[in-house]
Amino acid sequence: METPKEASVAFFIKITTTCGNNLQGKKADSFQSFLRVEVDNVLVGQSENKQYHPEEQRVDYNLTCTYLCRDDAQGLSDMVNRPIILTVSEFQPEEKKVEAKMVVLGQAVVDLMPLLQGECSFSATVPLHPVTGPLSKESKAPNKGGTESRAGKEKCSQQSTLDVSVSVSAPLLSEVELSTSNLLKVTLETAYAVPESWTLLSNASATPFHIHCCTGGPSDG
Repeated sequence: METPKEASVAFFIKITTTCGNNLQGKKADSFQSFLRVEVDNVLVGQSENKQYHPEEQRVDYNLTCTYLCRDDAQGLSDMVNRPIILTVSEFQPEEKKVEAKMVVLGQAVVDLMPLLQGECSFSATVPLHPVTGPLSKESKAPNKGGTESRAGKEKCSQQSTLDVSVSVSAPLLSEVELSTSNLLKVTLETAYAVPESWTLLSNASATPFHIHCCTGGPSDG
């Protein structure tokens, strides 16, 4: 006898982040970083400090975490409207009377929409967007000789990314539900000239805030 869908009240979403690629730390070839995974400002997982491998240009995080989602219309709506936020921070150890600190290197977003399109699992390489903030003294200072090294230019031009996979134990929607439903997806890719308060200082931790965007849509009738 088949169990009614209503009997399932919740399900787990499994998130695995294997590695970060082309990360840009303070010390180009030797730095440690850690990864935080958040959903709706709730921390669901955090890695230990991991060493950057300059020869392979990556950091192996191998972090797996899960979080619980309600298996009803509201829960599924919340799931796609509250994407996974991945934050990579560099750990800078104490040096010459300077206290150890953590610097946010960038953030990435994982869209869970494929789970509502019949997929039980998917993998993605998502861009890690650098955190913007006031220029440091080092970045303001001109390069001696007026040119930058070729290796430095090539490294800075490479996009930092994270390799992520997401899975659930069973399809979230039945074949009947998929065939009788329509899905409207609106993506906001870039916001320009944002207020200064939205940016993060180079030595500050991430401060959660919400951005709401509205657009017109077709009405019934």
